[in-house]
Amino acid sequence: MRIYLIWICVIWDGPNETNAQNTTLSLPSAFLGFQLSMSCEFTEATLGFTWVRSSNSTAFFTSVGSIYNVFSGSQCVPPDPELAPNPSLYSFSCPSTSRQTLTIKNVTLGNHGERWQCGAFPLSGGRSYSNYVILSILVHISKLEMSPNVDPVSLIVNQSAQFTCTSDFGRPTPFVYWFIDDKTNKESIINITTLSVITTLSENATISTLAFMPSKTYHNMRLYCSGNNGGPTVSSSLKPLLNILFGPTQHEFNYNGSMVAGSLAVLSGMSFLLTCKSSGNPPPAFTWTYPGGTATGENLVISRKGSTTRR
Repeated sequence: MRIYLIWICVIWDGPNETNAQNTTLSLPSAFLGFQLSMSCEFTEATLGFTWVRSSNSTAFFTSVGSIYNVFSGSQCVPPDPELAPNPSLYSFSCPSTSRQTLTIKNVTLGNHGERWQCGAFPLSGGRSYSNYVILSILVHISKLEMSPNVDPVSLIVNQSAQFTCTSDFGRPTPFVYWFIDDKTNKESIINITTLSVITTLSENATISTLAFMPSKTYHNMRLYCSGNNGGPTVSSSLKPLLNILFGPTQHEFNYNGSMVAGSLAVLSGMSFLLTCKSSGNPPPAFTWTYPGGTATGENLVISRKGSTTRR
């Protein structure tokens, strides 16, 4: 007489949904480092609920725990200690016989992409599984770094310069804004975000690239970036002072404080002051050329004896 042993292997790729429309699983937004409470609700009173999940690396569901509304005279307890959710990871409550909550105590990046489902045990028997939900973990950005890391930064007027603003890990993609601030009041802040483009890296970091065209009006103002993705607004710690370099303006010739164009008539034997005015950054240097020599400086005094003095 021969005895045969037959091994049966069962692979569970998900709960068998019965009357899924009667059971609903809902959850709020999930934020990194915070609690997340999921709510499972049936259309009528139940014996209790069960909870299952699958990680983002597998399609198969595993049991998280089962909790009955009443069991052996106790309320809101697992029917067996082995069916209790891991107390270091989860907590649970039974607000009513038709609704139950399961709370992830500390949401981590490892929870991102998990699929969750709950099942109700109706008083009439059987099991009714809910819809499944996929966890998308939201991560608020905490810093922005500007490049080049120079303060003050010298730029040539009307010559395009490039700046970048890089966020740390964040989900969803943050919005990044660029501003110029002259520190006088809030109304003086100039939004130049339209001059930038956004690039998101694979590690969920975001780079905003600004093509900046320096203008004289921006001299001695500060440039910075700020951003957010649903959390508090974050600004770059670097806010460089803009040193806009530009060549000398058309010079202006003054005689004793009055502007002169063309030739100049003066009285013989009188001293007089000549001034050459022009602005630029850095400030321009002045050179005077006259019969018999040269002199430097913005002001030149010609004495009655014909000598010159730089002032």
